[in-house]
Amino acid sequence: MAKNNNSLSSSIKTILSLKPDEESEEKLIAKGVPKNKINNGTAIMQALVEKAVTGEVSAIKEVLSILEKDNQEQKSNISKLYKALENED
Repeated sequence: MAKNNNSLSSSIKTILSLKPDEESEEKLIAKGVPKNKINNGTAIMQALVEKAVTGEVSAIKEVLSILEKDNQEQKSNISKLYKALENED
């Protein structure tokens, strides 16, 4: 079962990294997203942010959850860096 989940996860990551449809790409360019950063993942995030901006509570919660997760990962990486630096002494 784990192998199947890894395959699905890999498939989703591949699809998210692909170029979106022309309409989505044009919206992202108009919002100022650099063309080389545009993929299905950024298109999905833009759609989520648009819903959050209109006040959709579930979208707001999801955006905050994503930001919190990213912040936790950054703190973890900083913590690992400090530990590595301490071990060099």
